[in-house]
Amino acid sequence: MIFEKLKVIKCDDHYMWLEVNPKTACGSCHHNGQCGVSSLAKVFKFNKDNSLKLKKTINVNKNDWVEISISDQLLLKSSFLVYFVPIISMIIFSLVFHLIYGTELSSIAGAALGLIVSTVIIRKRSLNITLQGLLNPKIVKSIQ
Repeated sequence: MIFEKLKVIKCDDHYMWLEVNPKTACGSCHHNGQCGVSSLAKVFKFNKDNSLKLKKTINVNKNDWVEISISDQLLLKSSFLVYFVPIISMIIFSLVFHLIYGTELSSIAGAALGLIVSTVIIRKRSLNITLQGLLNPKIVKSIQ
């Protein structure tokens, strides 16, 4: 499990909003959307103000700190889905089109089609994961 401590910036009877400051290895978060990390960040439902809305399962107030957990196995699977599936799909479609038609243009068209197919697969899989609520972080405890 991956654990993170976040500050409650707002809460009501049913939900809490946690302040999220994305962390990257390069420390270039101000380049919003310029790297692959932003792709995974979009999987979690961050609002425009970089807050994460979660169902309130423990008693907390504004400015309290909570510890949340995310399944590292699920995060690894999501990373695999986002990064590996498009590359493999592009290679396979490119090779198949090249074997069938034998031209460079067909290889390029196959790679493009592979990217489109993988995008559809990823969207359907991501929607399924989101609807099941599997990617939602779990609130572990309130930190005083």
